[in-house]
Amino acid sequence: MIIASSYEGRVLGINYTGAIVWDTALIASGDAKPLFTANNDLFCADLNNDGIEEVLAANADGVLYCLDARTGALLWDTKGILQINNVTPMYAVCVVKKQGIPYVACSNYDNSLYYLNANGTFNKEVKSSTYSRLRVFGNFEKTFFKSNVHMANFLRPIPVDVDVDNDRLGMVARNNHMQTSGLFYQFEPLENLPIQINGARTNDGVEIVAKVPVGDMRVVKNPVDNKNLVIFGNSAQSINSGSFTLNPDIDNYTSATNIGTETINGTLIDIRGVGYADAFGYRVPQTELVDTASGQIYVTFFGSDAIIQDPTNLSNYRRIQSTYSYNDMWKDTVTDRVLLAGSQSGGSCVHVINTMDNSWEDAYVNLVPPGKITTLLRNVAAIKNSVSTFVKPSYETPETPNNVIFATGLSNRTSIPIETLLLIWKL
Repeated sequence: MIIASSYEGRVLGINYTGAIVWDTALIASGDAKPLFTANNDLFCADLNNDGIEEVLAANADGVLYCLDARTGALLWDTKGILQINNVTPMYAVCVVKKQGIPYVACSNYDNSLYYLNANGTFNKEVKSSTYSRLRVFGNFEKTFFKSNVHMANFLRPIPVDVDVDNDRLGMVARNNHMQTSGLFYQFEPLENLPIQINGARTNDGVEIVAKVPVGDMRVVKNPVDNKNLVIFGNSAQSINSGSFTLNPDIDNYTSATNIGTETINGTLIDIRGVGYADAFGYRVPQTELVDTASGQIYVTFFGSDAIIQDPTNLSNYRRIQSTYSYNDMWKDTVTDRVLLAGSQSGGSCVHVINTMDNSWEDAYVNLVPPGKITTLLRNVAAIKNSVSTFVKPSYETPETPNNVIFATGLSNRTSIPIETLLLIWKL
């Protein structure tokens, strides 16, 4: 089952034939109707050990929702939990295991981390003010933000012991969305303080070296050593964009920056450095490790392009270009297929790419999403063609004002030739 979310906060279950199995508008307990606010994060995990994953949706209405993945039915939500501030947006969610027992970790804009039991009941709150070392620079602290508190930009489990089914909780902590990439903390589930780093100050986190705030986070197994690797995509103008790595092996940290002689942070790909010197616009690179018929590769989706890298030689890359860009990317860990969500310029589809098929790159390059954007582009092309081939009727002469129009926004009684207006509109 593919789980998707719309801009108005609906959660959908879609099977691999493309059929929408269920479509749920989120309604919090005690509310008469949905608020139709966006979901900031989705996470799926089996909470009751029945072999079927539940769906967790962190919504901007301040509530965390848990749905049945088979039917989309609401199982529980956090609206009635008094310890959780249901006013500020719920922003991040995941599930971590401790001795095989799953716990839901979530965070909203009230600067606290919350743990829930698998049935949705409250377990505990961890206030960031008890440990945060995140600073605000300049005069912003006096006017906008506070130091030594933070919210969780991302929460994700980091597997550490498969035999006993234990995870650690990885957190990207930030106190504003404009100044820094934030700090990376790791927690043993349910602990009040983050794991302490050897050779560092108490409660130090690892400063994320991503130039600007983080817009994407995922955990993969590094093909080089089969160890955990955290990959960040930053949130920036494209001339500063890139994917960056962090080694989460905190047991072997020798400081907040190093593991022995190796640095904790690294660069997977510098977007500008691989041929985007003339790039413009705002984009978030999303990188995933995927399987192909010829072996594993890193694929970074960046706007309408996909950058493909050899994991054993990151300088060995190539770039394939499509016409469309997509809102989100995820990998189905069961089928190893890549899922692309919608199109940033319009449309509302989910696209499935089978990277084990040798023709997947050509399929991506030639992918044309159905829906609004295709129709819009077709209509624009038709208008341009009509304008370029237009022949003025014989009864229209230069001496008459028929080739002059009035346009909204011009000064009173100002006229402008149609040719000039079309040039301004770039039609």
